[in-house]
Parts: sequence; structure tokens; C-alpha cells
Amino acid sequence: MKTVIVYAHPWDKSYNFFILQSLVEGLGQSGHDIDLIDLYKEGFNPVLGKEELSLYSQGKFADPRIGEYQKRLEQAEHLFFVFPVWWYDVPAILKGFLDRVLLKNWAYEYSPAGLPKGKLAFIKNATVITTMKSPGWYYRLMYGNSIKNSFIKGTLKFCGIKKIKWIKIGNIENIGSQKRISQLEKIKGYATAL
Repeated sequence: MKTVIVYAHPWDKSYNFFILQSLVEGLGQSGHDIDLIDLYKEGFNPVLGKEELSLYSQGKFADPRIGEYQKRLEQAEHLFFVFPVWWYDVPAILKGFLDRVLLKNWAYEYSPAGLPKGKLAFIKNATVITTMKSPGWYYRLMYGNSIKNSFIKGTLKFCGIKKIKWIKIGNIENIGSQKRISQLEKIKGYATAL
């Protein structure tokens, strides 16, 4: 199975990096063909500039790398996102990736009645793996669960991806090393079983 991972964390000593390693190891053991999009390592520019914005309504882009990212995503049967929740939302580099790559006429379109239709239904499954400092219950209660509402429903499902699993690890700074190891083993096991 062709699997694309979009990874958004700059530090290779972070827990997110260990999550990525566990994920890649598990997917490798189950025979997945893995394409890793490491946004920081690839030097992705998240800024939607004036030139691209002038093309945005046509679903076009000025930077040829955007077309390359679209081609890479077109190969995905399973799409993973691994990132920390910063300011109760996706990191800026990932937001920029969504803004610049998930373009009209490629990721979605509108009917004459103005109703949206997602065009990424060829991606059979997506998994979102996040870490955050807040406990999960606090995030849901105080901030309305924006990853679920904005990213999962408002972006991925909007673009036609129907089956989405969210693995969330909250209170990251206060969980002990045994819990961290256990979470990594669960992620590896999940990936191996796919």
C-alpha cells in the first residue's frame, strides 16, 4: 500500500520525531511503500504570496513544488499527518501546506448551486496523530476541539477523505516515560496492523 506521511515538527529530539520513527517502523514491517513529506526538512515555504493568491481562484499555482506535492498525495491510499498542536491548532507550516497544496479544482470543487464536493476520495484512509500540552478534556471543553472541527472535518472531510482516525496524546509534558513508550508501541502496532 502506498502511504504518504506529512510530518510537521522541526526538532529531531522531539516526541513527535519518535512517533514518526515508530510509525515508519510499523508501516515498513507491514510492507507499506512510504513517502515522507517532512515539511521542515524539505524547507517548505508556508506563505501564500501575492502571485499565488492571484491564481488561487483558478486552482493554479506559481511554485512547481506545489504540483509535485499534489502528485505525491495522488499516490496515497493512506495519508498520515503527524504534528504537535500549537496554540490549539495546526503548526503554521502545516496550515501553509494546506493553503497552498489543497487547491480548488484539485482537492475540491463547487457545484453550480455552490455546494462543495471533495475530490480526494481516492485517499481511502487518513490518520492524524497529534501531541499537545493540555489534557484532551481541557482542549475539548475550553477550545472547542479545533483539530476535529477545523482540520479533520473542515479540511480533510471537506476534500473528500471519508475514513479518518485521530490519535491524540495530551498532557504530553506530564506523562511519564512508561506512558510515552506505551504510546509509541501502540502507534507502531497500529501501523503494523494496517
